[in-house]
Amino acid sequence: MASAGDVNGDGCSDVIVSADLYDNGQTNEGRAYVYHGSASGLSLTANWTAESDQAGAFFGVSVAAAGDVNGDGYSDVIVGADEFDNGQFSEGRAFVYHGSASGLSLTANWTAESDQASASFGYSVASAGAAPAVRGQAIRHGVQRHGAGDRPGVQHRRAGGRAAARYRSTWCLRD
Repeated sequence: MASAGDVNGDGCSDVIVSADLYDNGQTNEGRAYVYHGSASGLSLTANWTAESDQAGAFFGVSVAAAGDVNGDGYSDVIVGADEFDNGQFSEGRAFVYHGSASGLSLTANWTAESDQASASFGYSVASAGAAPAVRGQAIRHGVQRHGAGDRPGVQHRRAGGRAAARYRSTWCLRD
């Protein structure tokens, strides 16, 4: 669970909750839920949900507010699925969903993967604060294992901005 920022721009903070072992047609696909805040508190039912639709992806192993990565004035969220497969076994994936007046987008506006087997990309995700010289927030996503012999992971920082093409690694930390 984490703050989602204000994804619908109503002036109240929202909350993102994850269930990475959630099953809905696929075992352990995972699901993330966002509850909108209001003057009377959080909504009693989720206002938004998303799933990986892939068995064993563990979507929601990490969740966070991403800040306003596209500079439109609404908070965005980032969700990690560290065992997601797309060409490589358990490479992992991070998903960013943009906020709007009606809430979060129904499909991911941006995704990234490690393109390396067993890297567990998305094991940890977070906002990285304001991106220099770019309107919008930056995001961070971690890779639990990187390289031959399961060397310690890396952490990437990607700059935000209005165009998704601006998402690029600006630095990388290695243990």
